[in-house]
Amino acid sequence: MSVKENIKSDPFWYDDFFIIFQSDRLTEFFPTKDQTLEEKFNSLVRLSLYISIILFYYHKNYKYYSIFLGALLITFFIYTNQPNIQGQANIIETKQVQEKKDETKERIC
Repeated sequence: MSVKENIKSDPFWYDDFFIIFQSDRLTEFFPTKDQTLEEKFNSLVRLSLYISIILFYYHKNYKYYSIFLGALLITFFIYTNQPNIQGQANIIETKQVQEKKDETKERIC
C-alpha cells in the first residue's frame, strides 16, 4: 500500500467551497504532481482568485473577477464530465509501482 493511498484527499471545491479559503491551504495555489485531482482543481481555483484580486486592485475594474468565475465553471465542468480522470491516474500509478516491484525482484534474483 502506497503512502498516497493513506492520505485523505481534500474535497472538491463544489462539495465544500470554504476549502478554497482554509488558512492552511492558502499557500497551495499551484498544482503539483503529488496532489490529488481535487487538490489540483482547488489550487487552480485559488490561483485564479489571487490573479483576479491582483488585477482588480491594479486596474480597478470588476471584470477581472470573471477570471475567477471562469475557473470555477471550467473546473466544475471538467470534474463532473470526466469521472475517469482520477481512475486513469490511479491505473498509471499502479503500473509504475508494479514496474518498480518487478525491477526490484529482477535485481534480487
